[in-house]
Amino acid sequence: MKKKLKLALIVLVSAIILLQVAVLSSRSVSPLILGSSSPSSSFAGWNMLIGDYNDSRYIPNSAITSSNVANLKVDWSADTSNDITGMPIVANGSVYFADWGGFVYSVNFSDGSTIWKDNMSALIPNWTGNMWISNTLAVENGLVFGGLPNYAATPEAFALNQTTGNLVWLDNLTLVSQTTDHDIWGSPTLYNGMMYIGLSGENVTDPSEHGQIVALNMTNGNLIWKFTTMIGASGGASVWSTPVVDPTLNAIYFGTGNPYSAAQNDSYAESIISLNAENGALNWVFPLHNVNLDNDEDVGSSPNLFTFRANGTTYQAVGEGSKDGNYYILNRENGNLLENLSITPGSSSAGIYSLPGFIYVGPNNPELFIASVNATNHNAIVTAYFPANDTYAWTDNDNAEIIGSITVIPGAVVYPDNQGYITAVSTTNGNVLYRKAISSGSIRGGIEISGNMMLFGSSTGVYALSLSGSSNTNTTSTTTSSNMTSDSTNSTTTSSSTNTTSTTTSSSPATTSSSTTSAVSTTSSSTSQPSTSTQTSSSTSKTSGSGFPSLLVGGIAAVVAIVAIATTAIYLRRRKEN
Repeated sequence: MKKKLKLALIVLVSAIILLQVAVLSSRSVSPLILGSSSPSSSFAGWNMLIGDYNDSRYIPNSAITSSNVANLKVDWSADTSNDITGMPIVANGSVYFADWGGFVYSVNFSDGSTIWKDNMSALIPNWTGNMWISNTLAVENGLVFGGLPNYAATPEAFALNQTTGNLVWLDNLTLVSQTTDHDIWGSPTLYNGMMYIGLSGENVTDPSEHGQIVALNMTNGNLIWKFTTMIGASGGASVWSTPVVDPTLNAIYFGTGNPYSAAQNDSYAESIISLNAENGALNWVFPLHNVNLDNDEDVGSSPNLFTFRANGTTYQAVGEGSKDGNYYILNRENGNLLENLSITPGSSSAGIYSLPGFIYVGPNNPELFIASVNATNHNAIVTAYFPANDTYAWTDNDNAEIIGSITVIPGAVVYPDNQGYITAVSTTNGNVLYRKAISSGSIRGGIEISGNMMLFGSSTGVYALSLSGSSNTNTTSTTTSSNMTSDSTNSTTTSSSTNTTSTTTSSSPATTSSSTTSAVSTTSSSTSQPSTSTQTSSSTSKTSGSGFPSLLVGGIAAVVAIVAIATTAIYLRRRKEN
């Protein structure tokens, strides 16, 4: 009888173990999707253009590194109604971006299928102006933030519900004593319950068009403060730049564009400016040029914040590039010039547009990675520079323009260009690790990384590359999906391969802005690049696995457990009777 009891107990314990295994195996959230990655793994992604408040553009814990970047393949792509010049934002398993057709999208991180899609012109009462969204969205506290330019009325800042796409608030940014011809090209920066965003004149053709930067309440869009980048009656000094926040000094930093005309001496034009983040009071201004020359050498690239040691002193520094081809490093406490790096010959249509990145090679010694466009041949160059000892580590040449932001991963610098290529070079020596034409159109926005995914927008849609991606592009159309929120009036917008936006003057942000502030959306492409726009697209998802094995194991375990329990009960009852 003891042997039978022991056997029954062994069977019972085994059954319980099998049952627990079955329960655990059945708890998988979803079937495995080829090339997918949980946003929470390794690195969850940036929630706004500047990434971290230092705008370092560096992801130290990226799953994509110099050792595996060459393995990237297209995982999925999503069509849009028009060009994209912003950086996709990843949050809570979704990807958020906007296009030059005036649409805001939320798509599934795993396969690019549409979650919701908003036609912004349908959400704004009596909208009469042109509609496009050039900037990178920002996501925080369940809201999606962005800005709309408008030639016919005032620009609008907005917040959408992150889950549904429903409009939460809309702020008509009417500017005092100014015309209504203002636009938003820069991207929102979020900090301490506020949304900071810059404003510009239409094409800086009117002396009453003054650049501004505003702080809005993130919850309701109410204006908290505004700062006007003008003196007296002068105009211009547009803010294409996306501001960066320094929480330690409670300050924000940004750059400004050229004045309305050479005759007006506006000391805030073509400058780097620091304001109090809480109330908008001026901390300091550093003019880069004699603006009376009117060379249209805007400051469109956003600043970087870093510490570095020079001449035995450690400085809290802010660095920012200009269309003049120089990268300026200032003491961010007082605006004094520390270094002036001559990177490339600049002009009104060249110089530094992209957001640079940096890493620390010592406790206080950064290595800067700066992309620029040569004014002579309009070829790009990526430069690695050590400001602590004034040395250049290496340069990498590209025969296309780089307007999209630098992204730095362990051991590699990654950047896009306007011929549709993604390139990764070694941080050590600049050797090319990966260079491939992904889009048949230009890539003018920054690169977002989340998990083992790399995402970016182009003039042909949004692309996601992954380390386990499919060798064939899986294109998902987001222009005709029936699952759209707030888009009943225009749910069949056709995809456009060309952009008919009128050309702008020399002071437009087409030649000044960082990754998300390009004013002209181009469709230039290289004939040698593979086109992905002709591939089949029909809101399809990748094939998923079945949950049958888990159910089978669970069923067997349950039967064995019941038999074992019944056997043990019968044995104990008979033993008691005897």
